[in-house]
Amino acid sequence: MSMGASWRVGVTQGDSGALIRHGLFRLSRNPTFVGQGLLLAGMAFAIPSVPTLVAFLVFIISASVQVRTEERILLSAHEAEYRRWSAEVPRWIRLSRP
Repeated sequence: MSMGASWRVGVTQGDSGALIRHGLFRLSRNPTFVGQGLLLAGMAFAIPSVPTLVAFLVFIISASVQVRTEERILLSAHEAEYRRWSAEVPRWIRLSRP
């Protein structure tokens, strides 16, 4: 439910909604992209070929561009709160206990 409330693809300036900091967002500021990346990495290992490797690399690049765009919007909408959250929670995934 927290991930559904955080849908930000195509969000414009001033329309970002509340900053979600619970659920999977305690482990990653971008849990949807982490899940998609893990899925594509698994496919690249399960079906090692040029197309699966290219798909994974294209995803990594496009997700990075999307995340940086969203971060600029979130920073302008929730500056102090976003700076605290981004200092506490990694962009991609936290492997240790919070």
